[in-house]
Amino acid sequence: MGIRRDERSGSSSVPRVLTSLPWVVVLLGVSLLTVLLLVALLSLRGPERQSAAPAPAPPIYLPTVAETTTSPARPTPR
Repeated sequence: MGIRRDERSGSSSVPRVLTSLPWVVVLLGVSLLTVLLLVALLSLRGPERQSAAPAPAPPIYLPTVAETTTSPARPTPR
């Protein structure tokens, strides 16, 4: 009995498992179902409510420095 190429010890079976056809079919099926579910959910949504814009806030008035009339400085009596 000769050793077949697939049955040799030391051969890496990980890439063969990852690229096997059943995994590809399963992944494509799951992704297709996910896309269809998202399309169905987005198409069944009701229209968005168009709410009126809220009333604008009243204007903010910044404080201003009042103009004062000052007389020239007088020396204080002792």
